[in-house]
Amino acid sequence: MMIEDGTGAGYRAEINSLHQLKARSVGSTYQQFVSCEHEQAYMASLGTEALPTLTVTGTGGYMMFVRNDSTDYAAIMSRVTVSTSALMTIVLMKNPTIGGLGNEVAITPINKNFASGKVAEVTVYGWDEVADGITGVTAGDCGGTYQVNGFERLIIDESVCLGINDVLAVKAIGAGELSLVIHGYYVIAL
Repeated sequence: MMIEDGTGAGYRAEINSLHQLKARSVGSTYQQFVSCEHEQAYMASLGTEALPTLTVTGTGGYMMFVRNDSTDYAAIMSRVTVSTSALMTIVLMKNPTIGGLGNEVAITPINKNFASGKVAEVTVYGWDEVADGITGVTAGDCGGTYQVNGFERLIIDESVCLGINDVLAVKAIGAGELSLVIHGYYVIAL
């Protein structure tokens, strides 16, 4: 019996003496696959080259939020990385109400596949370091609270799935320097 691929390229599959298909694979995370093959993995940073960290007040506030604007794809938030100069509480909020914003700056996510020209279908805002945080954001449901002192990768296990218009907001409480990066990708139908 001969098995040929369905693409019309004429490749044949190898079968062993036990009539089993022989296959080789390379393991990678889904995010790596989506980045390399579909160019749909992104990251958004609170800091810039000129201002790599922001000075959070003891009162704290909303530092960043991301809203999925895609009408075709769910956006998976795979990782939030945080670095602080002192003990801070980091709170992940599900679907806060976004009203008239203040103290915010628009952030354009970077495609993790640097050769790609694709752009993320999201709205991202970060704090502009005025007052205590972005205003016009009203608390939603708490999705997680973390104590961070130094560098931390918040473990959300690629399981925060933003449907259309869903929002993930990050709040920081405690005085000190903060850097923050959100990593995400789109679920691609294979």
